[in-house]
Amino acid sequence: MSSMNDEKITAVIVEDDDEASFLLGKYLLEITGIELLSSHSTSESALPAILKSKPGIVFLDVELPGKSGIDLLEDLGKAGVRPCVIFTTAHNQYAIRAIRHAAFDYLLKPIDRDDLLVAVTRFRNDRRQQGFEQKVERMFSRLDRWKKISLNTQAGLILLDPAEIVYCMADWNYTHIFLLNDRKETVTMNIGKLVEVLPPWRFIRISRSIVINIAFLDRIDKRSKKCILVAGNKRYELPVPAGNVGKIEKEIEGLCKNL
Repeated sequence: MSSMNDEKITAVIVEDDDEASFLLGKYLLEITGIELLSSHSTSESALPAILKSKPGIVFLDVELPGKSGIDLLEDLGKAGVRPCVIFTTAHNQYAIRAIRHAAFDYLLKPIDRDDLLVAVTRFRNDRRQQGFEQKVERMFSRLDRWKKISLNTQAGLILLDPAEIVYCMADWNYTHIFLLNDRKETVTMNIGKLVEVLPPWRFIRISRSIVINIAFLDRIDKRSKKCILVAGNKRYELPVPAGNVGKIEKEIEGLCKNL
């Protein structure tokens, strides 16, 4: 890998995907001036190491076993340690746009050597600029956007991670919530009320009865007038009113630009 300046950058990897962690470590060692301090597969093991070493960059997978990557960032923030974060993600382009507001940068899995070099180069350049520390602070101030939400069902109270909600469908005074891994919950509130508690930067209403998570939006098919969502090996085709397609496209683009 081509060399850059000799300014030293310390890094920690927090990634439970063995291949992604291996490639990250391998490629980082090829970049001049990078010192990889440690690698971890859980937030619990990473926390004390990061608090002790205070790395310049943390390469972080949001979806970790046990405590999530967001939980880890909250714990770090409470301790006054706020590293620059580069997320690793396997999600599509809409998910990438949606999470970029909460990190310095992202890397799409499988990890690409050139993408990593670009991200590290951008970090080196940006941290010399005014406002870099404020950018990192802004990330930590927005962590509450990733919190679980509490909702009522006929069986009782449930806590849901908005990141796991694929889409919601109205059913009179109830709303069916379709989640990852073929899970489904029915909450005792209409879809209008549900929209009020969902993170506005992640969800968009495509019709009177359907709200989608743009992290799972693969495309908008103008011919069939459908939003195509992909979550794991599941594909969802959700209808959009004929006159709403262009409006929804503009709304999504505007949403992504303002993140």
